[in-house]
Amino acid sequence: MRAAAGAQFYAPVDGELRELERRLADVGRGAHPTFREAVAHLFTTPGKLLRPTLVFLAARFGSLADREVVLNLAESLELVHTASLVHDDVVDAADLRRNIQTVNAKWNDDVALIVGDYLFAKAYALAAVLPNPEVIAIVAQTVFALCDGELAEVTAARALPTESKYLERIELKTASLYAACCQGAALLAEAEPEHVAALGAFGTNLGLAFQITDDVLDL
Repeated sequence: MRAAAGAQFYAPVDGELRELERRLADVGRGAHPTFREAVAHLFTTPGKLLRPTLVFLAARFGSLADREVVLNLAESLELVHTASLVHDDVVDAADLRRNIQTVNAKWNDDVALIVGDYLFAKAYALAAVLPNPEVIAIVAQTVFALCDGELAEVTAARALPTESKYLERIELKTASLYAACCQGAALLAEAEPEHVAALGAFGTNLGLAFQITDDVLDL
Protein backbone atom coordinates (compact mmCIF):
# COMPACT_ATOMS: atom_id res chain seq x y z
CA MET A 1 0.00 0.00 0.00
CA ARG A 2 2.89 2.36 0.71
CA ALA A 3 4.25 1.95 -2.82
CA ALA A 4 0.91 2.88 -4.30
CA ALA A 5 0.65 5.91 -2.04
CA GLY A 6 3.99 7.37 -3.14
CA ALA A 7 7.25 5.47 -2.85
CA GLN A 8 9.40 8.60 -2.77
CA PHE A 9 7.67 9.86 0.36
CA TYR A 10 8.34 6.64 2.29
CA ALA A 11 11.74 5.68 0.85
CA PRO A 12 13.92 7.75 3.25
CA VAL A 13 12.47 5.97 6.29
CA ASP A 14 11.82 2.52 4.85
CA GLY A 15 14.08 0.83 7.41
CA GLU A 16 12.28 2.47 10.33
CA LEU A 17 8.89 1.52 8.88
CA ARG A 18 9.91 -2.12 8.51
CA GLU A 19 11.04 -2.19 12.12
CA LEU A 20 7.78 -0.56 13.21
CA GLU A 21 5.77 -3.19 11.34
CA ARG A 22 7.67 -5.91 13.20
CA ARG A 23 6.95 -4.20 16.50
CA LEU A 24 3.24 -3.75 15.73
CA ALA A 25 2.94 -7.43 14.84
CA ASP A 26 4.36 -8.22 18.29
CA VAL A 27 2.04 -5.95 20.29
CA GLY A 28 -0.12 -8.84 21.46
CA ARG A 29 2.69 -10.96 22.88
CA GLY A 30 1.84 -12.26 26.35
CA ALA A 31 -1.73 -10.98 26.22
CA HIS A 32 -5.04 -12.88 26.30
CA PRO A 33 -5.43 -15.16 23.23
CA THR A 34 -8.41 -13.17 21.94
CA PHE A 35 -6.40 -9.99 22.11
CA ARG A 36 -3.51 -11.63 20.24
CA GLU A 37 -5.92 -12.75 17.53
CA ALA A 38 -7.51 -9.31 17.29
CA VAL A 39 -4.13 -7.55 17.02
CA ALA A 40 -2.99 -9.98 14.33
CA HIS A 41 -6.23 -9.25 12.51
CA LEU A 42 -5.80 -5.47 12.84
CA PHE A 43 -2.22 -5.41 11.62
CA THR A 44 -2.59 -7.95 8.80
CA THR A 45 -2.61 -4.91 6.54
CA PRO A 46 -1.14 -2.06 8.62
CA GLY A 47 -2.25 0.62 6.18
CA LYS A 48 -0.17 3.46 4.82
CA LEU A 49 1.58 4.21 8.14
CA LEU A 50 1.46 7.88 7.24
CA ARG A 51 1.58 9.09 10.84
CA PRO A 52 4.69 7.10 11.82
CA THR A 53 6.32 8.26 8.59
CA LEU A 54 5.76 11.84 9.73
CA VAL A 55 7.38 10.98 13.07
CA PHE A 56 10.48 9.56 11.39
CA LEU A 57 10.80 12.44 8.95
CA ALA A 58 10.20 15.18 11.54
CA ALA A 59 12.86 13.65 13.81
CA ARG A 60 15.43 14.44 11.13
CA PHE A 61 15.04 18.15 11.79
CA GLY A 62 17.06 17.77 14.98
CA SER A 63 20.47 16.38 15.82
CA LEU A 64 19.66 14.17 18.81
CA ALA A 65 17.08 11.73 17.47
CA ASP A 66 17.79 8.38 19.16
CA ARG A 67 16.38 5.70 16.84
CA GLU A 68 14.83 3.59 19.60
CA VAL A 69 13.20 6.60 21.24
CA VAL A 70 11.74 7.79 17.94
CA LEU A 71 10.44 4.28 17.24
CA ASN A 72 8.72 4.30 20.64
CA LEU A 73 6.94 7.55 19.79
CA ALA A 74 5.95 6.30 16.34
CA GLU A 75 4.57 3.07 17.75
CA SER A 76 2.77 4.87 20.57
CA LEU A 77 0.98 7.27 18.23
CA GLU A 78 0.15 4.54 15.71
CA LEU A 79 -1.43 2.53 18.54
CA VAL A 80 -3.40 5.62 19.59
CA HIS A 81 -4.62 5.94 16.00
CA THR A 82 -5.52 2.24 15.76
CA ALA A 83 -7.29 2.22 19.12
CA SER A 84 -9.37 5.24 18.10
CA LEU A 85 -10.39 3.46 14.87
CA VAL A 86 -11.44 0.35 16.79
CA HIS A 87 -13.64 2.47 19.05
CA ASP A 88 -14.93 4.51 16.08
CA ASP A 89 -16.07 1.32 14.39
CA VAL A 90 -18.14 0.44 17.45
CA VAL A 91 -19.73 3.91 17.49
CA ASP A 92 -20.47 3.71 13.75
CA ALA A 93 -21.51 0.03 13.85
CA ALA A 94 -19.10 -0.46 10.94
CA ASP A 95 -18.56 -3.91 9.47
CA LEU A 96 -15.55 -3.18 7.25
CA ARG A 97 -12.40 -1.06 7.33
CA ARG A 98 -9.91 -1.23 4.45
CA ASN A 99 -12.13 -4.01 3.06
CA ILE A 100 -11.43 -6.15 6.13
CA GLN A 101 -13.89 -7.05 8.89
CA THR A 102 -13.77 -4.71 11.86
CA VAL A 103 -13.04 -6.11 15.31
CA ASN A 104 -16.63 -5.49 16.40
CA ALA A 105 -17.94 -7.35 13.34
CA LYS A 106 -15.54 -10.30 13.64
CA TRP A 107 -15.99 -10.63 17.42
CA ASN A 108 -18.43 -8.21 19.11
CA ASP A 109 -18.67 -4.69 20.55
CA ASP A 110 -17.47 -5.78 24.00
CA VAL A 111 -14.29 -7.32 22.61
CA ALA A 112 -13.69 -4.30 20.39
CA LEU A 113 -13.99 -1.87 23.30
CA ILE A 114 -11.56 -3.88 25.42
CA VAL A 115 -9.11 -4.27 22.52
CA GLY A 116 -9.23 -0.51 21.96
CA ASP A 117 -8.60 0.13 25.66
CA TYR A 118 -5.67 -2.29 25.63
CA LEU A 119 -4.11 -0.54 22.64
CA PHE A 120 -4.46 2.83 24.37
CA ALA A 121 -2.76 1.36 27.45
CA LYS A 122 0.10 0.00 25.33
CA ALA A 123 0.45 3.41 23.73
CA TYR A 124 0.67 5.11 27.13
CA ALA A 125 3.26 2.57 28.33
CA LEU A 126 5.46 3.40 25.34
CA ALA A 127 4.99 7.13 25.84
CA ALA A 128 5.78 6.92 29.55
CA VAL A 129 9.43 6.02 28.91
CA LEU A 130 10.08 8.86 26.48
CA PRO A 131 12.85 11.15 27.77
CA ASN A 132 10.97 14.42 27.20
CA PRO A 133 8.00 15.12 29.53
CA GLU A 134 6.59 17.60 27.02
CA VAL A 135 6.26 14.83 24.44
CA ILE A 136 4.59 12.54 26.98
CA ALA A 137 2.08 15.33 27.63
CA ILE A 138 1.50 15.75 23.89
CA VAL A 139 0.51 12.08 23.59
CA ALA A 140 -2.00 12.44 26.45
CA GLN A 141 -3.36 15.75 25.13
CA THR A 142 -3.84 14.17 21.71
CA VAL A 143 -6.05 11.45 23.17
CA PHE A 144 -8.08 14.13 24.97
CA ALA A 145 -8.50 15.92 21.63
CA LEU A 146 -9.54 12.74 19.83
CA CYS A 147 -12.18 12.07 22.48
CA ASP A 148 -13.46 15.66 22.35
CA GLY A 149 -13.74 15.52 18.57
CA GLU A 150 -15.48 12.15 18.57
CA LEU A 151 -17.94 13.21 21.26
CA ALA A 152 -18.72 16.44 19.39
CA GLU A 153 -19.53 14.39 16.31
CA VAL A 154 -21.63 11.83 18.16
CA THR A 155 -23.67 14.39 20.11
CA ALA A 156 -24.29 16.51 17.01
CA ALA A 157 -26.06 13.51 15.45
CA ARG A 158 -27.11 14.41 11.92
CA ALA A 159 -27.07 18.17 12.39
CA LEU A 160 -25.06 19.93 9.68
CA PRO A 161 -22.25 21.87 11.39
CA THR A 162 -21.18 25.39 10.48
CA GLU A 163 -17.84 25.70 8.70
CA SER A 164 -16.09 26.83 11.87
CA LYS A 165 -17.59 24.00 13.94
CA TYR A 166 -16.64 21.47 11.26
CA LEU A 167 -13.03 22.68 11.17
CA GLU A 168 -12.85 22.69 14.96
CA ARG A 169 -14.17 19.13 15.07
CA ILE A 170 -11.78 17.69 12.49
CA GLU A 171 -8.84 19.52 14.04
CA LEU A 172 -9.60 17.68 17.28
CA LYS A 173 -10.47 14.32 15.77
CA THR A 174 -7.86 14.09 13.01
CA ALA A 175 -5.40 16.95 12.75
CA SER A 176 -4.33 16.80 16.40
CA LEU A 177 -2.70 13.41 15.82
CA TYR A 178 -0.82 14.62 12.74
CA ALA A 179 0.43 17.61 14.71
CA ALA A 180 1.53 15.36 17.59
CA CYS A 181 3.56 13.18 15.21
CA CYS A 182 5.44 16.13 13.76
CA GLN A 183 5.84 18.25 16.88
CA GLY A 184 6.60 15.36 19.22
CA ALA A 185 9.33 13.94 16.99
CA ALA A 186 10.93 17.35 16.53
CA LEU A 187 10.99 17.86 20.30
CA LEU A 188 12.59 14.45 20.86
CA ALA A 189 15.26 15.33 18.32
CA GLU A 190 15.81 18.70 20.04
CA ALA A 191 15.09 20.61 16.87
CA GLU A 192 15.17 24.41 16.93
CA PRO A 193 12.03 25.92 18.53
CA GLU A 194 10.96 27.57 15.27
CA HIS A 195 11.22 24.20 13.51
CA VAL A 196 9.15 22.53 16.24
CA ALA A 197 6.44 25.18 15.85
CA ALA A 198 6.51 25.00 12.05
CA LEU A 199 6.29 21.21 12.05
CA GLY A 200 3.37 21.30 14.48
CA ALA A 201 1.52 23.74 12.21
CA PHE A 202 2.37 21.62 9.17
CA GLY A 203 0.95 18.54 10.87
CA THR A 204 -2.25 20.36 11.77
CA ASN A 205 -2.77 21.65 8.24
CA LEU A 206 -1.94 18.27 6.69
CA GLY A 207 -4.44 16.59 8.99
CA LEU A 208 -7.14 19.11 8.11
CA ALA A 209 -6.48 18.63 4.39
CA PHE A 210 -6.54 14.85 4.77
CA GLN A 211 -9.88 14.84 6.61
CA ILE A 212 -11.53 17.35 4.28
CA THR A 213 -10.47 15.28 1.27
CA ASP A 214 -11.71 12.09 2.92
CA ASP A 215 -15.07 13.67 3.72
CA VAL A 216 -15.49 14.96 0.16
CA LEU A 217 -14.75 11.50 -1.24
CA ASP A 218 -17.44 10.08 1.07
CA LEU A 219 -20.15 12.41 -0.27
